[in-house]
Amino acid sequence: MDLPLVDQVREARRLAEEARDAVAHSRSIQVALSYVDAAATSADAGIDTEVPDDGLIAALSERWPQLADLAVAGPRPTQPLREQLRLRRLQFEAARQVLAPIVSDAARRGEAMAALQHEQHHLLEDPRYAEAVAELVALGAERDTVRAALTPLASRAPAFEICARVIGVFVDRLDWALENELPQPGVTAYRAGLTCHAALEALPSVLAQYKLDYQAPSLIAVPDAPDPAGAAELLAAVRRARDELHALRETFLAEHAPVAAELKRVQAQYDDLTQQIVDRMG
Repeated sequence: MDLPLVDQVREARRLAEEARDAVAHSRSIQVALSYVDAAATSADAGIDTEVPDDGLIAALSERWPQLADLAVAGPRPTQPLREQLRLRRLQFEAARQVLAPIVSDAARRGEAMAALQHEQHHLLEDPRYAEAVAELVALGAERDTVRAALTPLASRAPAFEICARVIGVFVDRLDWALENELPQPGVTAYRAGLTCHAALEALPSVLAQYKLDYQAPSLIAVPDAPDPAGAAELLAAVRRARDELHALRETFLAEHAPVAAELKRVQAQYDDLTQQIVDRMG
């Protein structure tokens, strides 16, 4: 037996999801415009800069038929930088203007879908729908079980990736400090020691933030001022810490791969169950 209000709920859901996408893209446009402004400020100051990436332009053109030709009005590499930035800004502003009516209607669309779903749930109390409701309840229970497995994976997978990226930044800074020697005795070691100490001091809080229970390398002792006599020992300590950080980064990258694969599998399972429910209810 067909459930009540399926077509109406389906259309309301489409409109609500369209509004959700418009809101998300509008926020991305606002961020992109701030990047354009920052690039323009740098250009005015004579600082070499680049035009913000057109990846968002491609995404907008793909998602919204009204913006299918948005890329045509974009900047060309042969144009002066200021002109490129002006044209990029015009692109983003035009897209924001097109999406504005949908964004302003987002709250109403969400309320309309919620009202229809509430009415549908009320109608489903009719005994005629008892068998269909029982099937929906079973699907919902199965999805709840999958959600319980999905939630920790959804936080753990990006945690490994983000922390590996942060440690990679630390390692790059240490490599730079070690490779770019200064002429003053002991100053290279002192600078590298301070850089290393700052990284090692920050790392535990990063791991705690992402709930990764791994031991960070121990802090190294750094003198209060450059010490030529202890420079070799300090450099050796920095290099050991650098290697430990690199090894921890490699561990996180290795851990990320299977967790990300499992996340993808469980997410697909969850999405499939959700789609089954949506197909039946609209």
